[in-house]
Amino acid sequence: MVIAQKTLISFDIAIDSRENTLNPIFKEALSKQGLRVIVTKLEEGDFYLPSKTTHLVGVVVERKTWDDLASSVIDKRIWSQANRLRELSRESRVKVYIVIEGDPYEIKEKREMPFNALLSVLDSIQNNYGFTVLFLPDKETLIDWLKYMVHKLKENTAKEEAKASLIVQKPLKKTSIDDKIKAVVQVLAGPTIGERLLRKFGSLKNIVNASVSELMTVEGIGENRAKELFLVFNKKVEE
Repeated sequence: MVIAQKTLISFDIAIDSRENTLNPIFKEALSKQGLRVIVTKLEEGDFYLPSKTTHLVGVVVERKTWDDLASSVIDKRIWSQANRLRELSRESRVKVYIVIEGDPYEIKEKREMPFNALLSVLDSIQNNYGFTVLFLPDKETLIDWLKYMVHKLKENTAKEEAKASLIVQKPLKKTSIDDKIKAVVQVLAGPTIGERLLRKFGSLKNIVNASVSELMTVEGIGENRAKELFLVFNKKVEE
């Protein structure tokens, strides 16, 4: 479950309460752009965008600055978080985006750890966990991307609904007498032998009245099979 607190409010994007406290700019900017924004406690991620398509329940966005990423790598928190996000993705059918925000050159000056180590972690997250990793320069670009994603999800939902409305159930074909006869023979003798029996004897009555020797004249029916069919056609069933 993405949202811990149950809500009946229809929304376009949910912002985690912790993220909103630190960066109220997201709610303000997204609301000004006409999106329905709610602030709530998210189980995972900083943003949640709901979807109503068959294969996707929603999109979870985990936002990190380069400094946040470095800290989570140093204390190994990144892997426990990645595992929780992967479990959430599998159980709730959500797509996970990891957004790395800011200028990567700043982290080179601020941290002593090799920059390639961070890139290696992101490569592992993308390839081994199946998340999509995005690099965005600032909050304003992230806001624009979130707005784009909301409209994209709505567009996909509208396309799926339109496609579903075009599906017209075809009327059931009325079963003919010939079809019913073929079905009975196929149940008794199988599709291939059943077809040969009908071709040989012409009717269900003639098949049922055929002797063992007559049944054996049909290709694929040996003595044992002929006796078995004859018994099926003639044995009296006792209560």
